Amino acid sequence: MVSLLASASNASRRAIFDEGTLGPLLHLLDSGSLVLKERVAAAIQAMIADPACAWALSAYGGVSILIAASCPSSGSPAV
Repeated sequence: MVSLLASASNASRRAIFDEGTLGPLLHLLDSGSLVLKERVAAAIQAMIADPACAWALSAYGGVSILIAASCPSSGSPAV
């Protein structure tokens, strides 16, 4: 559901970011199931398309989490 909201519009993307969802989404990307990781990755990708939100990715330690999730050994080609 969050991935749909994150990709719906700039306003909804900003609203879910303002509610503090980026940190929990990164945690799920780091530790969730494969199906969940794919959905979470879509939500994060949509959120960080907004430059105002993108800076927070590194503030939450998300760069290393995204790199690990995108490695072939992560088990999910969709991520």
